[in-house]
Amino acid sequence: MLSLVLMLLAVITAASAMYLTVQNRSEEIALRRAIGSSRWLICRSFILEGLIVGITAGSLGGIIGNLTTLCVSWIQTWPPVLPPELWLVGLFLGAATGILSAIYPAWVASRKDPAIAIRG
Repeated sequence: MLSLVLMLLAVITAASAMYLTVQNRSEEIALRRAIGSSRWLICRSFILEGLIVGITAGSLGGIIGNLTTLCVSWIQTWPPVLPPELWLVGLFLGAATGILSAIYPAWVASRKDPAIAIRG
């Protein structure tokens, strides 16, 4: 249960960061729309950005978690019980979290009116 709450908090935090990124890059989005980028292309680029951040964070978290567990097990002379491929769970959960957190900010970015957004 605690894991689900932490995942929900991670999604909310990442979505907030992505939303702020969309707000800060308003002029860039407007320029891309003005030169012919479709709404779907803008949406896809932000979802891809969320996916890349999620995969990176999930991979690093999984690898660091596995290494920490192995080091503690080695120091305490316990047999490690983690399968080494468990970091893939972190990769997949990071990807899912990245995509989920990017959906709403990507939708907001794709709906911006270029004429209003370019003025700042």
